Parts: sequence; structure tokens; C-alpha cells
Amino acid sequence: MINIKIKTLILLLFCANFSFAQSNKVNFHHTTDLNRISSEAREKEKLIFIDFYTDWCAPCKKMDKEVFTNTEVSDIINKNFISVKINAEKKGGVDLAKKYGVSAYPYFLILKSDLSVKGHILGASSAELFLDKIQVYLDSNRSKNQVLSRFQAGERTPQLINDYALLLMKEGKEKEGYEVINDYYNFLNKEERATEENWFIFKRYTLKRDNERIEDLVDSQDLFRKNLGDSIIDPYLERLFRQDLLPLANGNIKPHKESIHNLREFLSNSKLKTTVSLNSMLEIAEARLLHANNLETFKAIKKEFSTLKSEDRFILMLNFKPNKSSDSIAINNIQEALLSKYIPEQNEYNQKMLNRILGDLKKLKLKDGVKFKNLSLKEALSLASETNKTLFLDVYAEWCGPCKEMDRSVFPLKEVGDFFNDRFVSIKIDAEKGEGLQIRKKYNINAYPTYLFLNGNGDEVLRLIGFQGPKDLLRKTEEGLSEKPFNQVLEDYNSNLDRSSYNIEKIVKTYFETGYKNKGEQILDSLFQVLTDKEKTSQEYLSLYRYAQNDKSERMQYFIENHSKFQSLLGWYEFQELVDSIFPQLLMNQQAQFRKKQFLDKSFPYLENFLLKENSETKALLELIRLAEKQDMDSILNHLNEKIMLYKGRNRVFASYMAISVPNKGTPDQNVKLKKILDKVLEVENDPISIESFTMFRDRIKIEH
Repeated sequence: MINIKIKTLILLLFCANFSFAQSNKVNFHHTTDLNRISSEAREKEKLIFIDFYTDWCAPCKKMDKEVFTNTEVSDIINKNFISVKINAEKKGGVDLAKKYGVSAYPYFLILKSDLSVKGHILGASSAELFLDKIQVYLDSNRSKNQVLSRFQAGERTPQLINDYALLLMKEGKEKEGYEVINDYYNFLNKEERATEENWFIFKRYTLKRDNERIEDLVDSQDLFRKNLGDSIIDPYLERLFRQDLLPLANGNIKPHKESIHNLREFLSNSKLKTTVSLNSMLEIAEARLLHANNLETFKAIKKEFSTLKSEDRFILMLNFKPNKSSDSIAINNIQEALLSKYIPEQNEYNQKMLNRILGDLKKLKLKDGVKFKNLSLKEALSLASETNKTLFLDVYAEWCGPCKEMDRSVFPLKEVGDFFNDRFVSIKIDAEKGEGLQIRKKYNINAYPTYLFLNGNGDEVLRLIGFQGPKDLLRKTEEGLSEKPFNQVLEDYNSNLDRSSYNIEKIVKTYFETGYKNKGEQILDSLFQVLTDKEKTSQEYLSLYRYAQNDKSERMQYFIENHSKFQSLLGWYEFQELVDSIFPQLLMNQQAQFRKKQFLDKSFPYLENFLLKENSETKALLELIRLAEKQDMDSILNHLNEKIMLYKGRNRVFASYMAISVPNKGTPDQNVKLKKILDKVLEVENDPISIESFTMFRDRIKIEH
């Protein structure tokens, strides 16, 4: 029994060793000790290959999965290099990446055994192309000087033509590079063009279907298929075909009869083995030709959708949007059904984009929301008076994002409709057209959306401004209308009938929310003059400071000079909360100066004396401004990665804008970091306007691979 176990163990060990010996992976060292690697390279007479990567780099992971497991690639690298993987954002990797000028990922560095640089390769590529790039550093005949010398001497082998054309393009001479390829191709006879060694002309340098070489390929494809095989020719021809077909099928380019005819003819002549999905895309493109974006086109999309490839379905669904034609119900039902069925097959990022489109379509079907009537202001006031209701007036502008978000996600809701339809006559007025121009002037409207609640005489009883979530809209409306109308509150204040701190705060808050901040400031300044020192530092009158627009007013100077007294009377924690309710906005009001040297030292030096708590938004903002003064993009990104969640509401959007604008253009790896930060915030953000802003910022970031 023991012998059997020993034999089994030996067999397992042998199998394990054999499996390791046959591994088709690059044998990477995971170290930043390049002196040790240098010694090994000298001893084995090899070059050094370094893969600089990051944890978040998707192309790096693709290289690990698809290229470094390729047998040809791993054999070449393992034979000729001592290979090292270095995380460019951890420990010693940071310094090495800086030393060798690593600017994007993946970044592959070729070193001699003495650690001097022989060359580098930037970005991910296919195994075949990567192998080509590596071999340039192993074959002395393929060095830059040798390639130039050999070409000038008249050599015209396939490998040299490819190397020379790539060399020209790498130096920015793209036109000359393509001329070299064209001259070489025209020199070849029919049989030579169809050889495996010359396939690079098509694969790398013939990227559009209208190239004359494509006609040669289609006409001689039997010869090409015989020499290279269907597995090479079919994907190549299909890619060219789909490249021209997709914009026609998804509606981005208006189809023409001739373009559809040419595509059908090409598909027929190309002899592709699998054409079901391509024919389906052609049917959709032809439907757009015949019916534009009408119902018949969407019927064709529905009919052909299941036979399309997943990536083609995504592109078509990305162009779905609420339809407002006479056939809108049928068209929107088709779009909603297809989205609901096929969103789950997409990756997480694609699902997020498509779910927003699906949400827009679903909201169209919510018929229990606020019922806005198509009436003029005069007609609406008359109806409100007759029915003993208040008039609800939604003053909007066509370009206003928050206005659109209210229409999309708040007004269609049943609970909002139930509340408003019973109590109000509701109308919508475009403030920049028709009678909206007079309404805007009459009611001093300077922000959108503005919601006015008017009595039958047209007098304002309540005003709300900006996007309001459903709960906030109902709460603010109910509270605002259940109390004394603002005009009455203001009249009582002016007549000295009610100058309580509660009444004053209500007036000031209303002024600030409706855009009349200066009027609110005047009331607070007047109040400040008649209060005792005890009252100025009491809980009752903290609104004196919460509604400050700048730190230069008399009452804010009082707060700054007596901050230790406020902290003693309120307690440390409540004082910190008060600071965080005041100073982020005061700082934001001067955001244009954030990049000026010593801005904080000149304008807000006292903030350093407030002993700000670690999770203070004010403290985080001070740190961000310091980094902005230095225009230190890397440190800004590190700051955001750690502290973005400390910023409240729209300040998160502003912090992201800071990162994008300092400096004006980030490096590829900085852009990847920023996009990662924005994705993290979007996972927890629930304010629709902030979501829209974050998404806009994120989608503007260009990621280079």
C-alpha cells in the first residue's frame, strides 16, 4: 500500500513538472530589484523585458490573457529575455516608472543587461503584431538603421516592406508609408498577392472596403482561400462589410439605394460562410431607406433582432429613444420590449447606459402623473378661481437639464400626480417664448425650473426653484402652502408684527432659494446690528452665518474673530458642523481663483485655526485647493480617490471638474484614474442632476489604448 502511494506521488510530481515545463506562459519575475535581474541577464546573456502595468488597466489584463499565453510569444520572450512584471503604482514601481518615463499602460520596456534602454513598446496589440514588435529588438537586421539601409539598397522582401512602412508611420509619415505599401503591392503578380507572407498588406494596411485591393481580393478569393484558409478571409471580409453597414442600420448615416445595392452585391460576391446576421442588418438598413424611422422600420428591427450579434444589438439599442410620432405607442413598445429582453446579455457598463434609455421609455407609460393643461396664464387663473384651486405654474426653458429631468423622473409619478391633480390647476410655460417672456419679467424669474404657486388673482403664494425630488417637492409644497403665504410673512416683518428668528430665517431662506440673495443678506445685516453678543453666538441666530455669501461682511468677520467663543458655546462637534455648513460654499464662490498662488493664505488664512476634523468637507476642499495651486494632477487624483465621498451634493461634481481642468489635459493614465473615480461615485450617487453631470464628465474623458 505504501509503495502504491509513493508511486502515485512520484507520478503526480512528474505530471506537475511536465505540465510546468510545457507551460505556454511568459515566465515573469515579480520584483523591483533590477540589480538582481541585471546580474541574471548578464549571466544568461539575455535582454531584459519589463511589463509596467496597473491593477485597473484593462488592456494590461488583455495582454496577460491573450498575448502572454500565446505559445509563439512566450517561447520567444522566455528564450531571449529575463522578464519582469512591475506594478507602476505600488512601492518601488512608482520610482522605476518615473525613471524610465512610463506615460501610459501597458508599457513594455526593453533593457540591455546593464539596464540601459534598448527600446520600448507602448500599448496592447494582438499576439501576432506584438511578436513582430519584439523581434525587431532581437534581429539586428530589423533595427532602424538596418531597415533604412536595406530599403535604400533596393531590397523588397515582405518583412522589410512591413518594417519600413511601420517605421515611416511611427515617425508621422503616414502618407509615405501607404505609398510604400501601394508600390510594393502593384509590383506583385496575382499569385504573389495571395500568399501568406504578403497577407500583411490587407490585414494591416487595407482597412476600408472601397480600397481597390479589396476588389482584387474578392475577384481572386478562391486563390486567397486556398492559400490562407476561410478562417482568415471570412473574418476580414465580414469586418469590412459590417464597418460600412452598421452606420446605415443604426440610423447614424442616411441610407441610399446605391449604398444598399453595393453592400448586397459585396455580400453576395464575398462568399462568406455565415451571413445570417449580416443579411438581417441589411434588411434593417433597407427598412430605414424605405421608411426612415417610422413604424415599419421598427417592425423590421423587431423581426431581425434575434439573429444579430450581441455587439450589433447594443449599437442599435443605444440609438433607441422615446418616439413622439403618431405611431409612438407601437414604436416605443417595440423598443421597450427589445431593451428588456436583451439588456441582460450586455456587460455591466453597457447595461447602465441602456437602462437609462429603458427608464425613459417606461416613464412615457406613466399616465397617472401631473396633468398639465394646455392653457394660457389668463385661462388657467380663471379655471383655478372657478374650481377654488391654486394655480401651479412650471416655468421652464427648452435647454434646461433639470427641467427635463423633472419631466422624466418626477412629474410622471403617481404619488406626485395624486397630490397635484387634486389641489392645483397645472400648466407649463416656456420662459423664452410667447407669453413666457412677459411672465418671466412680471414674476422676476431668473433661474430654471421655477415653480410658482399663484392664487386666483395671480398673486404668488409660494415659489420653488431647481430640481426637486418627488419627496422634497411634495414636502416643500405642503409645508409652504400650509403656512402663511410669503407675502404675508414679509408684510408682518416689515410692519414689526413678527420679527422672530423663525420668521426672519423663513424670509431669508425664501430669498436665497428664489435668487434674491442680496435681499436676504440685507435683512441679516440689519438683524446683526441690533443683537447682543450673547444673541449673536446663540443657537437661535446661527442663520446669520449659514446664509453668508462671503467672509467680508461684518457678521462673518465677527464669526471669524470669535470662532473660539462659538466653539466653546456650541461644543466642538456642533461648531465643526456649522463650519461645514458655511465655508464650502464661500470657497466655491471664488473657484475661479483656486489656481492662483497663495489664494488661501491671502483670502482664508483663518481656516487653519479652526482645527477641522478629519472628515470635514471644508478640510478636504482646502487640501484640494492647495493641490490646484501647484497644478499637481497626480496628487489631485489621489486626493479624490480617498476623499471624493466627503464632498456633498454638487460639490462632488465640482471636485471632478477640478481634476479635469488642472492641468487642462491629463495623461492617458491620469484619465483612466479619473474615470475610475467617477465610476465609483456613480455607484452611490442618487441625485439625477448629479448623475447626469458625472456621466457627462466621465464620457468626455478619452482613454487611449
